[in-house]
Amino acid sequence: MFGDDDKEPSNPTDKSMPTDPTEEASLTLVLLVMAGLPTNAILTTNPTSEMEQLINHFIKPLSETMRTNAYAPDTIQRYERTLTTLAKRGADLFNPESVKAVISKQKWSNGTRQDAVNTVKLFYKVYKIKCETEFPKWKRDDRMIFIPLE
Repeated sequence: MFGDDDKEPSNPTDKSMPTDPTEEASLTLVLLVMAGLPTNAILTTNPTSEMEQLINHFIKPLSETMRTNAYAPDTIQRYERTLTTLAKRGADLFNPESVKAVISKQKWSNGTRQDAVNTVKLFYKVYKIKCETEFPKWKRDDRMIFIPLE
C-alpha cells in the first residue's frame, strides 16, 4: 500500500551471513569441522575486544585509584603491565586459583612472581574480591654484582 508493492517477497531459503558474533564463531567452527581440522581448537568471538573491556573497565580504574593513593608512576605502569600480561596468558583475574596457576607456570624470577602476587592482591582489595587462595611467598634471589675488570 505505501510503496511496499514494488518489493519482492522475501525468500525463506535465502541465507545471509550471520551478524551475531556467536553465530559467526559457530559457523567458523562448523566450517573447520567440515574441512577435517581438529575440533579442539579454541575459538573466541573477539579476544582483543574482551581484553580492551578488561583493561578499560578494571585495569585503568585501578590505575586511577593508585594515582589518588600516591603510588609512584612507575609502580602504576608495572601493575597495569602485570595484570594485562596475566590476562593475555590465560589468567581469569576474578578467579584466584586461575591466577595462581598462571603465575606458577611463568618462567619468571622469584621476585617477579612475588610482584605479580602483590599486584593481584591489590586488584582483589580494590574490587573487594574474596580471595581464600593462599599464594606462595617467593623470596628474591640474591645475585652477584657484576664488576668489570677494566
